[in-house]
Amino acid sequence: MSGCAARRVGNPDEFARLIEPLLSADPVRWTVLAVSVERARRGAAPDDALLFVVEDDAGAVVAAGQHWPPYGVGLHGAGAEVGDAAGTAAAALVLSLGRTPHGVVGRREAAYGFVRAWREATGDGARLTRSMRLHRLGSLVPPRGVVGTSRPASEADVPLVGEWMDRFQADIDQVTTRGEDWARERWPRVVVWEAAAAPVAMAASTPPAAGVSRVGPVYTPPGSRSHGFGTAVTAAATQAAIDGGASGACLYTDLANPVSNSIYAKIGYVPVADEVELTFGTAPG
Repeated sequence: MSGCAARRVGNPDEFARLIEPLLSADPVRWTVLAVSVERARRGAAPDDALLFVVEDDAGAVVAAGQHWPPYGVGLHGAGAEVGDAAGTAAAALVLSLGRTPHGVVGRREAAYGFVRAWREATGDGARLTRSMRLHRLGSLVPPRGVVGTSRPASEADVPLVGEWMDRFQADIDQVTTRGEDWARERWPRVVVWEAAAAPVAMAASTPPAAGVSRVGPVYTPPGSRSHGFGTAVTAAATQAAIDGGASGACLYTDLANPVSNSIYAKIGYVPVADEVELTFGTAPG
């Protein structure tokens, strides 16, 4: 696709209107952007947040993205049919605004299109730092035989949930928030798994956006792993999201972790698309 251009949209309501056809066509594919739009409309976006659309030469919106520091530029929904052109257009916009993202994340074609344009303009290449897979819920199949039960988190769980969030971020080498701050905001949508009257795992979900709730993060402390707690709490958090009004659910897995990809398939999640995270540095992009 040629003739694409990206432009900033400063008003979240206007942005939501512009991307509504994309969300309606495939809310799972655009889940990250859908959640971000809802946060922006609630006034929860960072002051330096960037929302943008990519239009073809006829003015039709064919893709969209965001840059919410400290995250990289997000091009999650832009598929192969528009990916390279969308990535190139997004890079041109980000460069024109003088922004300096640490990287880009999204579907392969869009992410690498962004990196190629960025390298041509700045000389800065990128390295692959994570490969992920997006899954959508088919039919939920809760696991059998896992010791314990689930319960909604309470405000009293905030210190523990915050500590676990810090550990989760350390495990994936991606610290973007203080665990306690995250826990204070998100605890009403956290589910805890308990065994022998003690918390052993947690899973969170987002409020429904375009009807879809995204499950994650999921965390089980090292001493409680290999007992099925993570699988069970993921299923419980998924059910809680559906009970709370979501018409569908999705989640991301790290392709470097084959265990997570297999266990989520067992409870009813099916692959949708693969994405990459690229971090700017001196390696070829």
